[in-house]
Amino acid sequence: MTSNPVARTPHRRPLPCALALALSAALVGPSGEAHAARFRYIGPDGGSLYGVTFDADGDSVYAASGLSGVFASTDDGATWQPANQGLSTAAASQARVSGVTADPSDPQRLYAFQGRFGGLYGVYRSDDGGATWAPIVEGLADPQGILPAASDLLADPQAPAELWLATARGVFRSFDRGASWQDASGGLDPNNPRTNRLAWMRGRLFVAAQLGVYRWSETAQTWTRVLDFNGSRFDVLAEVPGGVLLAAGGSRLFASSDDGDSWQELDWFEEFPQVEELLVLPPLGPGGQHEVLAVFAEPNGARGLARSTDGGVTWPEPSPAPGAFEPFGFLNRLALRPGSSTEIALASSRGFFWSSDRGATWQRRVAGLRAALPQDAPVALGDRETWLYPSNATLHRSADFGETWNDVGGGLVDRSFFSIAPSASDPEVVWATNGLRDVLKSLDSGSTWQSIMVDDAGLQLSRVIAADPQDAERAVVGQFGGSTSFFDPYEGLWRTDDGGATWQRVFEVPSDFLVFQPEAALSHPDEPDHVYFAVHYRDGGSAGFTDGGIFRSTDRGASFTEVIDEMSFPELARTAAGRLVTIGSSTSRRQGMWRSSDGGDTWQRVGEGSLPEGLIPLFLAADFGSEALFVSFAGAGVYASEDGGDSWRRLELQGLPEPTFEVRSIAVLPSFPRRLLLGTDGGLYEGVVECVPTATALCLEGGRFRVEADFTTPLGVSGSGEAVPLTADTGSFWFFDPTNLELVVKVLDGCGVNDRQWVFSGGLTDVAVTITVTDTWTDTVRTFEREGGVPFPPLAEVDAFDGCSTELPTAEPPGDPASSRHAPLAPGHAIAAVSPQSTDLLLLGDRFRVTGQWTTATDSGAAVGVPVTSNTGYFWFFGPDNVELLIKVLDGCDINDRVWVFAGGLTDVGVVFEVEDTVTGQRRTLQKDPGGLFESVLDTSAFDVCDSLQ
Repeated sequence: MTSNPVARTPHRRPLPCALALALSAALVGPSGEAHAARFRYIGPDGGSLYGVTFDADGDSVYAASGLSGVFASTDDGATWQPANQGLSTAAASQARVSGVTADPSDPQRLYAFQGRFGGLYGVYRSDDGGATWAPIVEGLADPQGILPAASDLLADPQAPAELWLATARGVFRSFDRGASWQDASGGLDPNNPRTNRLAWMRGRLFVAAQLGVYRWSETAQTWTRVLDFNGSRFDVLAEVPGGVLLAAGGSRLFASSDDGDSWQELDWFEEFPQVEELLVLPPLGPGGQHEVLAVFAEPNGARGLARSTDGGVTWPEPSPAPGAFEPFGFLNRLALRPGSSTEIALASSRGFFWSSDRGATWQRRVAGLRAALPQDAPVALGDRETWLYPSNATLHRSADFGETWNDVGGGLVDRSFFSIAPSASDPEVVWATNGLRDVLKSLDSGSTWQSIMVDDAGLQLSRVIAADPQDAERAVVGQFGGSTSFFDPYEGLWRTDDGGATWQRVFEVPSDFLVFQPEAALSHPDEPDHVYFAVHYRDGGSAGFTDGGIFRSTDRGASFTEVIDEMSFPELARTAAGRLVTIGSSTSRRQGMWRSSDGGDTWQRVGEGSLPEGLIPLFLAADFGSEALFVSFAGAGVYASEDGGDSWRRLELQGLPEPTFEVRSIAVLPSFPRRLLLGTDGGLYEGVVECVPTATALCLEGGRFRVEADFTTPLGVSGSGEAVPLTADTGSFWFFDPTNLELVVKVLDGCGVNDRQWVFSGGLTDVAVTITVTDTWTDTVRTFEREGGVPFPPLAEVDAFDGCSTELPTAEPPGDPASSRHAPLAPGHAIAAVSPQSTDLLLLGDRFRVTGQWTTATDSGAAVGVPVTSNTGYFWFFGPDNVELLIKVLDGCDINDRVWVFAGGLTDVGVVFEVEDTVTGQRRTLQKDPGGLFESVLDTSAFDVCDSLQ
């Protein structure tokens, strides 16, 4: 077995399988025309949550999921639905919902805010329980129109129309439920105004800020600092009813019982320094005390939950032990159901957790929670059945082509994975990097993982990794750094030759580099000595985010040189022919897409005129069996090329969630042509690029089936038929002359009759013909061959294709292409008749009139003629999309002094057709009784009228 042959591992910054035939069909058309690609959600459910709240009545719970927006549940998190209409979840691939707050007086009113992650910010309000949202930002923007990053929003419990907003630029206040805002930052340090958390206590408002805890004075309209501990940052506030306010700053926990006038430091665990969240629980009975739950961070980054049973005064050892919370990931926010003393909601990096016993036990509930943000493209391992999908929540693993998923990464402090690089030489070995930028290694196809240190100090910031195609023990990792980075001593490219036991730096970053940020890594079995890294960097001469490039090694990663520059945040891919393709951000000095056909020695710009410019590329991917490429852009969807980047067309992504969601990763399945996996802000989607007609391919039955025809003459001349679409289900081909149609083919949905898709064909030719029909949904191919030298035998295959479900099929490997000759119609099949008005068909300069009648055992009617060329037309009986007979009248006078009549049928009903010479009155009758197939007619002596034809 071999693994996915390209180890291409890009890191998703904030800001594979022959596909050529499908794409050549999908990408022909005017520049900018969208071509269909159908997708279905395949999971995995889950993802990181950053905020959680209940509505005022406690009937619904809402969760903030960053780029995936807001989700709502009415059954305590058992199932979830997106609630994003009106939210700007991805307006420049940056706007992330980091918190959600409920109006304490109205269960239908909610507030959502953005600002935890950087990028675009905003505040939104919903007055209908999250069904729709509208921005509420008047008064928040600075003179440049930039909104502040929001960290908390709180309504006055006594006057719910009054809102307070903690932001990176201080505090803002609204008296009209956010319709307008005014700055309320007086008294905060103007040099460091960031505020983090708001809390009410006994009618007084407090804010935790970068330089301490402040208290608001309504009389003075200003803030006063009431707690300052050596300039420590404070992140968390919580009121214990009865007049106690808890404040957490880093490794310190304080309490005040006099409205903040004085503070007492509490006995907090020294070994668990970071307090990140506090939740106060009411007493269970009369005389009881409040309990306080505290989320803490261990020194290694792991989270845990501690409990105080005396209002936060004392803290026994955490229970359960910190290790018990490893499956939770990073614990972010807690919320108590209104009116309950026992039911708690928890938002974590692994989704939603629910407790009905005050946090003693927890259940993970993520059904319908489509928030697993892709960090890299899914990869297929050696057996092609096992897929790995890295997200911001964890690494997801499927052993059944993506139908079901398991979360892996147990035992790791941070379960989020940034890049995946399977070994091509050992299907069990997989390299990776994760959220803490560790180097990770699996020896069992991704089921379990171990963390590996690159540097002795453990200060690594590993981003992307490339696996050696021939040696499972060798890998090269790119580490972030720069002269402004704390990780500066360990930046660059590092290689291991012994499975990660030791590492050597193989590329040292120049001293004038302000930033060195590896974006993607690539290796390939066809070029085992070559390794490529795409790197964004800023040197001393860079102006903004303008530079970066591709670094190449020709000695298996022992040394690297730059082969193209001036490309910020570059993406990188390799086509099946070995051509390298790269594209940088819109801020790059070198604009557009560039391609190298010699391993990076020289580069040429490609795609001009068909690829959009001035956009931010999010992901670039290549097919492993063709020259097909795919690139996604922020705010512009996905573009595809089937010629290695020379020309591009935009794909219409049918079946994806909100149109504002971005496609952040793309994978082409290595053993399933035309199948794509798209990692989006709304989950992972599997789909197909549907057929779009080309000069030699018909696309029938709504674009699902692609039909091609090849011919061979008795003299050995071969070629491809030129396609002529007739109806949605039927088309024809010409071989030698565009006015002389030779073949008609239709594909019908027979699912209502025998749960199959049907193929019919009739010919007006005696040359050898091969018809190829491809189901683009399942990649099943049927080939129908007809020998030459005899009239074309009719084809009626009513068991041609399985696949009647409206859902996209699973990605199991297709069977071997089938070859079939004549197959009879299934007995007893029937199609409901429509009574059309008779329409004659006039051919060959309107001289010959063709009329027809059809007959079944119970009905009859007139055939309706439709002209196609000057000498060819078709008839339908039961519906205009269902072509039943193709007929042509040819001038054969120069050959045998006769006019010819050729006909081919797609029917088994009885027919009588009459061809009449309107000048001489001569007639030729074509007749077939009901039952059996319409045999092709090639009458080369039909009319002796050449003298009058001149």
